[in-house]
Amino acid sequence: MEQRDILKDQIEELGRVLGKIIADFLGLKEQGNITQGIIISTQQLKSSLAIDLELLLSKTNAELLAYLQERNLSFEHIETLANHLAEIGTAQMDVQQATGIKLLQKVLEIYHLINTHTKLYSLDRMNRSDKIKQLMHQHLKND
Repeated sequence: MEQRDILKDQIEELGRVLGKIIADFLGLKEQGNITQGIIISTQQLKSSLAIDLELLLSKTNAELLAYLQERNLSFEHIETLANHLAEIGTAQMDVQQATGIKLLQKVLEIYHLINTHTKLYSLDRMNRSDKIKQLMHQHLKND
């Protein structure tokens, strides 16, 4: 029972850390400091959650889920992370389009993994996926 409480506390702490990272990014984004927000968010993900975005982007679908679960992220945390990465990727589209597209493609892969492994259908996740696909299509069409 005590081990279960420790695990529950660790999962809750991961949620709080992820929430802080997102709040910090959104605060900087609102101030117009998008590039700084991306840099700080990327550093915080690496230092606080041991999530290296460059490494994450290089993972295949098979490796991706294991990489995230090794960090004790629940599917709820993984979806929250994916939503945050979608924000970063969207912001990157105006600064470094290739990086933004690569990140958004990874977000779509994460959403697909969540759909596959949880068997839970989410209209919100579907809408987010559709918006990402439209944004990528629009940017690729304009080039």
